[in-house]
Amino acid sequence: MRRFIPRFLFIPALILLSASLSQAQVDLPDAAKAGVNLAEIKVRVRVVKCEPSAKEIVVNWRHGGEGLGGTVTHGIFHDEKGQSTLAVQAWSEWLALEDVAGKGGGWKFPTLVVALPDDGTRKGKKNTPAVTATAIEFAFSRKGETFKDFVEDAPKGATAGFAVPAGGKINGGI
Repeated sequence: MRRFIPRFLFIPALILLSASLSQAQVDLPDAAKAGVNLAEIKVRVRVVKCEPSAKEIVVNWRHGGEGLGGTVTHGIFHDEKGQSTLAVQAWSEWLALEDVAGKGGGWKFPTLVVALPDDGTRKGKKNTPAVTATAIEFAFSRKGETFKDFVEDAPKGATAGFAVPAGGKINGGI
């Protein structure tokens, strides 16, 4: 016995089949574009706004831990002369992005914290007010050429952060 498929059902099925075949993935990875290793990229920062107003600030960085897994690793951005305080509006030294963001696979979320330097008047106690608002400018370079910079505004606090792509490689635009 021969089955009969009505034409009004056959044509919509054919259209759906052809539409599903044309939806191939368009963002396939390109092996020729392996990306840039984080060890090749450097980062520096400058505080463009700080409340309360200050002439000098301290910029600490940290990554890991805090619900993201691993051990907390931290450091400080020194000025270009190696001092632990930065003048507001002055650039820090260049640091390897791999140090600031961490090594290994997975996305990285380094955090920067701006603080006023300890005034040293009370032994063992910090006697300075907390930073209540800040804006940090980031600059990224590879082989001595800056390829990206942006300002991260923190209108109600002293922290700012950025994300580094998974796998320790950055593709596109570099």
